[in-house]
Amino acid sequence: MSQPGFGVMIRALFGDRGNVDLKQYVGQVITDINVDDVDLTLTFANGKKLTFHDGGQSCCEHRYMTCDDDLPYYIGATFVDADLADGPEVEDGEWGDVHEQQFLNIYTDRGKFQIANHNQHNGYYGGFWIQMREE
Repeated sequence: MSQPGFGVMIRALFGDRGNVDLKQYVGQVITDINVDDVDLTLTFANGKKLTFHDGGQSCCEHRYMTCDDDLPYYIGATFVDADLADGPEVEDGEWGDVHEQQFLNIYTDRGKFQIANHNQHNGYYGGFWIQMREE
């Protein structure tokens, strides 16, 4: 991964990743999963929603989320845990000189699904800042 960009560095110094305790979601049944360009939102049977968001945007970069897994399969699954893993840089040159990836793994009693977080930039805006919030 390239050097952290300004937005990620500022958030590392002054921000936080959210004050959500994932333990409160362990054992909860997932009733909906929504992935859009910038968020993954899990809805649970108790009505609570947990959103993961890459808040590292600072300037001249393109951030987005994708998923190749069969998300409807995980509706009705029980949430177990979540973690992050760095991915490889992709050589595509589509938007900028650098295309970084970081994977958000969601573990359930039916297995794991993975969200790929992408950051395409010119080399000065690297890194990710995955935040959690409750709705």
